[in-house]
Amino acid sequence: MHSSWKATTTGRALVMRRRVCMRTTAAGLLLSLLVGGCAVGGDEPKEPTTEIDTSPKAFTEYSGVPLPEGIKEPDITAEYDDQGNVVYNVLFSATSQQAEKVCEEVGNWLPRSQGVSEEEREKLGIDADAVTAAGDNVRGCSAVDQETGTHTEGIVLYPDDDSADVYLITHTLGR
Repeated sequence: MHSSWKATTTGRALVMRRRVCMRTTAAGLLLSLLVGGCAVGGDEPKEPTTEIDTSPKAFTEYSGVPLPEGIKEPDITAEYDDQGNVVYNVLFSATSQQAEKVCEEVGNWLPRSQGVSEEEREKLGIDADAVTAAGDNVRGCSAVDQETGTHTEGIVLYPDDDSADVYLITHTLGR
């Protein structure tokens, strides 16, 4: 009798463990669905709550990329993307040395043998005539700033030997 009682008790214990496990699994699934439902709602576009500061100082604080001193007032625009993150577009003309210094700050400063793609032109706001004027004299830079969590891409066009036009776009990672 002792062995059948032990088998019955062991069988009951297994059944109870299974029930607890099933209940735990069901509770976990329910929690996942609830959290998942909340996350879906979180993917909706956020409504911008404030106007974006488009000063050179604000851009530098956001991107970690300092703009050169002595350049004419840069054209800086900013908007919110679909997730409510700020996206800066910057355009300025500078000397070749100033442009190179900015892109060296960004990182991955390389010649662009393929020129500028249509997608890049649209994303950075580059006029087709500017690309034509620069010819093959195009360089680019692109890097992630670990401190700010932003990604900056840049294209530098050299319309002549002394000047450069710099186009930058910076956005938060996860875009």
